[in-house]
Amino acid sequence: MSSLERLELHEEKPSRRGYFLLVPWMLIGIVWLRVNTGLDPGTVDFYTALLEAGAISLVLITVFEPKLVSDLARLKTSFFILMFGVTLGIVLAFFIVLSYATEGELTFNKQNGAVLANFMGLTILVVAPVETLVFQYVIPKLATMQLASFRMELAGGVLSQFTFGGFHFVAYNHSFTAMLMAVLLGIGFYALVRFSPVWGLGAAMGAHAGWNIGVTLIPLSVAQGVLFGIGGL
Repeated sequence: MSSLERLELHEEKPSRRGYFLLVPWMLIGIVWLRVNTGLDPGTVDFYTALLEAGAISLVLITVFEPKLVSDLARLKTSFFILMFGVTLGIVLAFFIVLSYATEGELTFNKQNGAVLANFMGLTILVVAPVETLVFQYVIPKLATMQLASFRMELAGGVLSQFTFGGFHFVAYNHSFTAMLMAVLLGIGFYALVRFSPVWGLGAAMGAHAGWNIGVTLIPLSVAQGVLFGIGGL
């Protein structure tokens, strides 16, 4: 077999390493949930539901849209780590400045070490990868496929982020603010996914995790100062 034939065969059967990376990622998330017995049952149910949604999404695309499996095969943890660090750094730097502007001093939320470690672990292993997979990849992909004949692929992806907003509306006690923020963030994460088929999904997952952890460290008073300042403009 010539080198060209081997290359063509390799292209026909691309590695699924990135796709199967999601499976142990989710399994580790499940183990993390089970070993942390201090979590209340409602929290465990919430994260378990997210894991189930991620698993169902993988099954659906494998059965009905197998070509998406080859896209997921490009998922790389290096871009997750890179965007996680960049986003977390930007968020913290931005709110440090705002903390001085609104509070006159540097303030962070006081966190119990074990609680914060649990939150960070669950965010990295469950929330960011699964929510991004479901709301910024699977649902937009299916929506854009339906709207492709109308040349409305981009509109399908953007409109899909209202499902992301609706999820947060329910999860955060029917908060319209949480819903609006989720829609805007969802559009941003979706833009990353759409920007590059190679590193986009991993980068969006990392940005999602960095944002969630970053804003958790920010006192409510600082965030309220931002909102009131915007409202007063």
